Amino acid sequence: MRDVMKQRSEPAPAAEFNSTAAVNPLASKAAAGDDEKKGNRDEESILPDGTRQVKRRKKRRKKEDNKKLYLFIGAWFFVIIGLVLLFNFQGGNQEEADVEAGIGSGMKPWEREFLREHLNRINRNFNGFHAADTHSKKQQYIDRSSELAADYNRFNQTHSVPTYVAPMRLVTQNILEIQKEPLVLAMETIWTDQKSRQAEAVHVWDGDGWKLDWESYAPYSSVPWTLFRSGVGKKKGEFRLLVRRRKGGADSNEMTLLFYSPQPPGEGALEAIRMTESPEVVIERRGEMGKKLRFLLDEREAGKMPIESILGQGDPEGMVRVWVKLVWEESEGESEPQMVLEELKGVSWYGSRIQGILAVDEVVEEEAKSALNDSDSNSSLETDE
Repeated sequence: MRDVMKQRSEPAPAAEFNSTAAVNPLASKAAAGDDEKKGNRDEESILPDGTRQVKRRKKRRKKEDNKKLYLFIGAWFFVIIGLVLLFNFQGGNQEEADVEAGIGSGMKPWEREFLREHLNRINRNFNGFHAADTHSKKQQYIDRSSELAADYNRFNQTHSVPTYVAPMRLVTQNILEIQKEPLVLAMETIWTDQKSRQAEAVHVWDGDGWKLDWESYAPYSSVPWTLFRSGVGKKKGEFRLLVRRRKGGADSNEMTLLFYSPQPPGEGALEAIRMTESPEVVIERRGEMGKKLRFLLDEREAGKMPIESILGQGDPEGMVRVWVKLVWEESEGESEPQMVLEELKGVSWYGSRIQGILAVDEVVEEEAKSALNDSDSNSSLETDE
């Protein structure tokens, strides 16, 4: 009896709470099942004191997969960088090749030096203009962009503008000596795009860099020529056009002119130009505008270009480039309005910056001639006396 009571009085061994199986066998089995589902390969062992030890394996496979992905991305990154550098290197070589190709051995030393210093900048400006994908971006490359912003936007909305595929490649260039004292230079260039279409341009220095003379490049007119010559819309406008004279009697005091809208160079351009012919415009042969136009047309027939320009040499025979103001006016004895040449604003299609310098030089030249004539007259009077 005592032995039995003694046995009952002995304390029961305490449960080991660090063992999940001892506390809740069902939870242990559930956890094991979850581990199997997750692909857990941890190693378990029971220590002599009855506790469980878990050794977790490192997930090397995932790290190896990430390493391969990083290597793949890095390799492509370096390939792309290499292609970009190669493209820029070839583009730089092409620019240098264009510059060297345009520098002739027959040039003066200062001309060769000038081209080597400035032609690359002109190339970047012109190609930047054509690479820009919006009108606002293109305006950054043109001369007097803030002053011409409204005209630029309106022109592109109302006129058909040819599009070129950049990059443009330089074919030839010409240094224009706009003014001798102080020296003012401009550059004329001829380019081809990736589809072998030709484009002309004039470049001017604005004090900070070379910019495109967009008025010449467009060529800019304030009113669409098709509407104006048909008598529709505005009755006055400024135009950059081609003009030729209709042959008449040498003794006549009148000269008859015909104006045409310029067309992009290429097949069918001549026929397209002829389709834009204006009504006859009559001016005084011996008037100021008559004398200037006769001089320009005579020079053209002799194979000479204004201020030794290279632009317009491929224009139709007998035509010269002019910047004019035309109006429709009611005339006495005429049943319909007549097109009238109100002003000959400038030679060729140059923009306002160049035209302003040429106009000043022309005034100075006329004043010098007038002063010389006055001097000769005074000398003859003194001799007579």
